[in-house]
Amino acid sequence: MMQMDHPYNQVEMIAFGGLHRLVWGGAVAWLVFACHTGHGGIVNSILNATPFRILSRLSYSMYLTHVMINLFVSSRIRSPFWLDEFQLVYYFLADMAIIVMASVVLYMMYEAPSLTITTIIFRKDKPVDKTPKGPTKGRTEIQSKMNGNTKTNSH
Repeated sequence: MMQMDHPYNQVEMIAFGGLHRLVWGGAVAWLVFACHTGHGGIVNSILNATPFRILSRLSYSMYLTHVMINLFVSSRIRSPFWLDEFQLVYYFLADMAIIVMASVVLYMMYEAPSLTITTIIFRKDKPVDKTPKGPTKGRTEIQSKMNGNTKTNSH
């Protein structure tokens, strides 16, 4: 679509402009569904790698902090300056490092504790194993003492 020698086609541009976000969202939704159902293949293996798990935990915090940090950095510029490729990469990496550090702090202060509290509240207790074990044949020492037996069965 951005090639200068590509002839302009109004139907093609309308279809692309109206559908490209919908198609992209559908493709991402299908990828999530395929990975969830076990049909993701190598994509599922890549997305389950440890670096991506860490990044997925920080992504919302990065989303919340990046605008504030970018506004702060851009508001400190007092005069115009020349920007070449090296400076562009340098400023990008510096901003990214600051955003990641702020996101880690935000995650550790708010998101991790609330996630821990949520898992404690909504955890499912493990079912109690009711099969007899050991020499007591299902009776605990407390039950044996309550019945007047000071020794447990050892047959």
